[in-house]
Amino acid sequence: MLNSKELQKVRTYFPFFNVSTSSDPITYLDNAATTQKLAVVMNCLIRLWTEGSANVHRSSHSLANQLTESFEQARDTVAHFINANDCSEVIWTTGVTEGINLVANSWGERHIQAGDQILISAMEHHANMLPWQQLCERKGALLKIIPVLDNAEVDLNAFDELLNHNVKMVAITHVSNVLGTINPIKQIVDKCQQYHCKVLVDGAQAIAHLPVDVQALNCDFYVFSGHKCFAPESTGVLYGKKAELASMPPWKTGGEMVKSVSLEKVEFQEPPFRFEAGTPNVSGLIALAEALEFLSNLDRDSLRQHEQYLTALLKRQLTSIDGVVNHSQAKHQSSIVAFSVKGCSALDIAALLDEQNIAVRSGQLCAMPLVNGINPAGLVRVSLAFYNSEDEVIKFIVALKQSIELLRE
Repeated sequence: MLNSKELQKVRTYFPFFNVSTSSDPITYLDNAATTQKLAVVMNCLIRLWTEGSANVHRSSHSLANQLTESFEQARDTVAHFINANDCSEVIWTTGVTEGINLVANSWGERHIQAGDQILISAMEHHANMLPWQQLCERKGALLKIIPVLDNAEVDLNAFDELLNHNVKMVAITHVSNVLGTINPIKQIVDKCQQYHCKVLVDGAQAIAHLPVDVQALNCDFYVFSGHKCFAPESTGVLYGKKAELASMPPWKTGGEMVKSVSLEKVEFQEPPFRFEAGTPNVSGLIALAEALEFLSNLDRDSLRQHEQYLTALLKRQLTSIDGVVNHSQAKHQSSIVAFSVKGCSALDIAALLDEQNIAVRSGQLCAMPLVNGINPAGLVRVSLAFYNSEDEVIKFIVALKQSIELLRE
């Protein structure tokens, strides 16, 4: 784990930890929902807004040209961070939700026919479930579910049985937003290639915690959100292999995604611009690249080890509390732990923790089918980041014990 001096240095990168004068500051353990923002991100936004706004890829004056250059340099930064083969494989989005909808409504409309099959796992976030449900309803395709085992891992034997030549897409999370399970993406992709089946990976919970190399994974699509990796909200990335993007029609239409327009017809741009209609979140996306560049210059192995240490500590401490059931039991796990408490409401526990300035998530966690199968009353989720401390974990455990005692009186 990081020593106290190293951790303090890391926390100085985030203004959130340095502005509170309270004797009992917020203990933030809801990082899977959104992360705190880096100072370099805030400084980038202030600089861009202060030096002047302009639209990209449009005006010919100097300010617009400079911002366009920065905007495309940001695309290069993202491509390098995820090891894309070419920056044209990086599509700007507002986040994972838009990225998956783009693929479902563009690639899906072009390639999915009646009788085709799409596979998703039972641990998917609604954002990687609903677009495929809707596509299957429109096209007469079948949505099939890869079950999750009691140890919180995807059932790979069931996956093998489900996989066949009728399966055209497998859409699966890299890291479960409920259980923290890290799925064996490369193994899944290799199996899919035997059937010429495409793979989309939801990287929302992976991008800030794991190294992501899209060429090594060999997935066809990979999506992530900026706000999950210390960057602004409403920013995100869809990575797609060049050949797949080239086969896809536009989903949204408007300005700057066309080569030419007449009253009778339109000629669209090549990817990535074909999928970026309208004015983008220029400052936010440049700031996203700043965040990724900053992360790439840190010792991410050490940060990952620190998260693993805190996660192991949290899980050990939970076992000491009577009635707590830890549902995050996968062999390969990120820094997300979901649990329930016998006889206690998850929402009540979260509310009592909030009274003690501890922020966690509770309820259905945007994954109703999974959570309802585990505990219909909902779960409590603790999600850690590398800026969290051992003291914060212990503070949470003490507060959790007190909350459970109050609820049992």
